[in-house]
Amino acid sequence: MLLLKSILGTSKDSIVMSRNNSQQEKTVRLFNVDKELIFQNEEKKKRAAELIVANKELLFQNKEKEKRAAELIIANKELLFQNEEKEKRAAELIVANKELLFQNKEKEKRAAELIIANKELLFQNEEKEKRAAELIVANKELAYQNKEKEKRAAELIIADKELIYQNEEKEKRASELIIADKELDFQHEEKEKRASELIIADKELGFQNEEKGKRAKELIIANKELVFQNQEKEKRAAELIIANKELVFQNEEKEQRAKEYSTLNKVLTESLNQIQNINNELIISKNKAEESDKLKSAFLANMSHEIRTPLNAIMGFSGFLVEPDLSKENLKDFVQIINANSRQLLSIISDIMDFSKMEAGRFTIDSEIVNINELLTDLFVTYKKIVDMKKLNLEYSFDCPNELLQIKTDGNRIKQVICNLLNNAIKFTKEGKIEFGYKMKENFIEFYVKDSGIGIDLVNQTLVFERFRQVDAAKNQINSGNGLGLSISKALVEKLGGNITVDSKLGLGSVFLFTIPYKNETENSTASVLVSEPEKCNWDGKTILLVEDEVNNYAYAEQLLKATKVNLLHAWDGSEAVGLVKSHPDISLALMDIKMPVMDGYEATRLIKHMRPELPIIAQTAYALSKEREQALEAGCDAYITKPIDKELFMKLLNSFLTQS
Repeated sequence: MLLLKSILGTSKDSIVMSRNNSQQEKTVRLFNVDKELIFQNEEKKKRAAELIVANKELLFQNKEKEKRAAELIIANKELLFQNEEKEKRAAELIVANKELLFQNKEKEKRAAELIIANKELLFQNEEKEKRAAELIVANKELAYQNKEKEKRAAELIIADKELIYQNEEKEKRASELIIADKELDFQHEEKEKRASELIIADKELGFQNEEKGKRAKELIIANKELVFQNQEKEKRAAELIIANKELVFQNEEKEQRAKEYSTLNKVLTESLNQIQNINNELIISKNKAEESDKLKSAFLANMSHEIRTPLNAIMGFSGFLVEPDLSKENLKDFVQIINANSRQLLSIISDIMDFSKMEAGRFTIDSEIVNINELLTDLFVTYKKIVDMKKLNLEYSFDCPNELLQIKTDGNRIKQVICNLLNNAIKFTKEGKIEFGYKMKENFIEFYVKDSGIGIDLVNQTLVFERFRQVDAAKNQINSGNGLGLSISKALVEKLGGNITVDSKLGLGSVFLFTIPYKNETENSTASVLVSEPEKCNWDGKTILLVEDEVNNYAYAEQLLKATKVNLLHAWDGSEAVGLVKSHPDISLALMDIKMPVMDGYEATRLIKHMRPELPIIAQTAYALSKEREQALEAGCDAYITKPIDKELFMKLLNSFLTQS
């Protein structure tokens, strides 16, 4: 009894311990699940915090948009005030009023650009909201995938339990088979005993006939039982084989499930990595968008300053020109100031147009024979007057000054790069000298512009070639200009097949270098035709047809041609120009505007060339794109000149055609 009680107590203790262990395992699993739940809640809180930060950023951008709108209202009020001033001065200066009308149109364009910038900002806000929505969807997908993973894990646990149960059934079947084998052995032993008894019975055949019959019946029954047991044994063996096949099949299913779980884990891992990459890309895009917003805002503010500064000088000194007591010396100085600021304003507009073409991928390079020495000499003559006004020295140095150095490239683009570099040098040099020129370097020509200005810190020397980038002069960073000149110059030089660099030290000046591939061209020299001053040109007996729909442009051309004694005819549109050519066979040359009402310049040129193929036609337009020049030449124009018209170039071009005729 005591032994039985001790056994029962031990059994109960083991059962209690097993239950405790099972409860502990469940507690551990529950604790792990709680940890995962806490981790997911923390992740959700982080995502919610990021969403709150994004909303705050959106609110800040909306406030910035409202500020921009307020600035636009102020600009409109300023425009209204200027229009009132314009009405007061209308009786005094007709020409000044027309210039003011042009400036008002430019301000409306700038306001439209500001509206476009606001739309771009709104579009970027919408993109940020889309990215935030995508992030929320990705989080939901991650939660769904975690739930699927838990379901698969539960299914794997159930499959393991089923496998254990099947193994136990297999062991039971095996034990039953062992018992059947033992019974079969016992029956064989009994059969042998019966056989020995049968031998004895045969020897005692005479005496035990009755016993033999009884034993024979018993032997038949035993044989039937043996056959039945053999059949049962075969059934058990077949069942064991089927059980083994089922076990193998279940093992294969288990391995297949394990592979599926492994594949699913890999897919989940890849999905998590993709989500992480998307988050990283979103962060990078967000930072780039914020930086782009800041740069564009600074660019717009800077552009307003850069445009208003020359406009202020042009408007201010234009007002002085009508004063009756103005001296000739002051008149000359004021005109030079107006011309210099007009060139500065034209340079800003050209930079904006080039930047727009760069952004649209329509930046093209022409190819023509260029005389390098002549190009740089013309630049020296042009900039000498500007540099003298700032009381600086301008020098130039050529490696081959007495040779005809000609290359096949885009001369206008080279001139544009050198002009940008010279303008920067003049802007940031208060005293000393500015030097430019070129040196021959094997298969390249190395152009340079050197100044004794404020210099650039080493940290900022690569920054100055980026668009919208500027540095503050107080901190060795350039704070004036539109931030496009050097970035456009870099793009131009690279398009021409060269490279641009800067060598500078703070307070000691800068040297900008750029290279152009060199291959000397000796055919088809394009040296300029030297012409006398405009007032000395005598085109008496010649007739020029000026096709122009703008009153101011016609008045300017009429004033330019006044001293040449040429007979000037005027047409307001292309249709009228065609009629004048029909009725005036004495017309020697036609100046054709492109954009006009009724009939544009392209169609008018085609019709005139059909009537008089030999009549020279020069296209003049405010469009400065290369495709406009190609379209004009394809329509039949003999030459092309852009507005604003350069006086010397205009007179040279007209003289080259009128002297030939």
